Amino acid sequence: MMKKSEQTVYWIKLTLIFIFLLHSGRMLASAQLKPPTKDRGIFTFTLENDVWLYLDDGYTNGLKFGWISPQLEGGKHPGFLSFMYRLNHGLLRGKHKGKDQLSGEQRFFAFSLHQGIFTPEDLSRADFSPDDRPYAGLLAVNTHLVRITINTQDVFGLTAGIVGPHSLAEKAQTWLHETYDWARPRGWKNQLKDEPVLNLWFGRTWLFYRGNDEHDGFQYGAKTGVNAQLGNLVTSAGGLLELGLGWNFRPELEVCSPAPFFGDLSLGRVKKFSIFGYVRAEGRVVARNLLLQGNTFVSSPGVKINHLYGQITTGLGYRNAFSSARFYLVLRSKEFLGQKYYDPYVGLTVDLNL
Repeated sequence: MMKKSEQTVYWIKLTLIFIFLLHSGRMLASAQLKPPTKDRGIFTFTLENDVWLYLDDGYTNGLKFGWISPQLEGGKHPGFLSFMYRLNHGLLRGKHKGKDQLSGEQRFFAFSLHQGIFTPEDLSRADFSPDDRPYAGLLAVNTHLVRITINTQDVFGLTAGIVGPHSLAEKAQTWLHETYDWARPRGWKNQLKDEPVLNLWFGRTWLFYRGNDEHDGFQYGAKTGVNAQLGNLVTSAGGLLELGLGWNFRPELEVCSPAPFFGDLSLGRVKKFSIFGYVRAEGRVVARNLLLQGNTFVSSPGVKINHLYGQITTGLGYRNAFSSARFYLVLRSKEFLGQKYYDPYVGLTVDLNL
């Protein structure tokens, strides 16, 4: 665990980085420089951690590297992207092939590699605590197919990976804690065993925003949606309500995916700089959560879950023709019976147009 002085330094660094990104983007936008002429998609990086909240338990660290495709258009992309366009049309339907431009539809594909680290509250304890969550690591890929219109967002996806020692979570956390002289986690020998995970998920969101067709000036409004996940990692169903506002805001391009982790995506490219804020409330009925209940096919540590789960996310975002950044805080309800602590965390996402 970080000392308070170290945590203060981390907070200052994170704040300065975010301010630098916003300021740099504003300068680029003011200079009216041209973005890359050829759209090669978007590189995205996300870091989620609870250390800035003086915590080191529950969902304690997440790291993602990903790529979001340029807008998929029939016949305009060769090879792989052409296949993803046809797959997107086949699974998410919508208007007839070739009519996307006339109907206002936009379609995208996104891919990411991510790692999640999950620990109990007491890292100094070497044996398994029966009233706390088990040590667990997740290493997985997310694939997204997205169809958006002015009023709706449809997302279909797949998560595939592994839980257990081969997720490399133990090595990652041990190295980080040794590097910064934090408390060494002693209970990783009790972590969940290796198990491949496979999850399918789908979500639909409806948008209700006030603004103008030019996406110029102040906009405000709401989103509401439903989603479901099915697989041995998580099986659940839920809904969301989001309130947002901003300057030159493009809410249809800000997508909340029902992926088990790292679900937010900023799609496409914007011509005008925008700054926006949002608050999102989510509720979920959970039938199965491997990371809490333990391995599916072999005996392992685990706890009994709360089948009703919720979280609130609030964030601030900035976009321009070159890049974007989002900074957010997530507050979560207690996920398992007997949980003595809440599990909030902070996230930072940086996107770069390629």
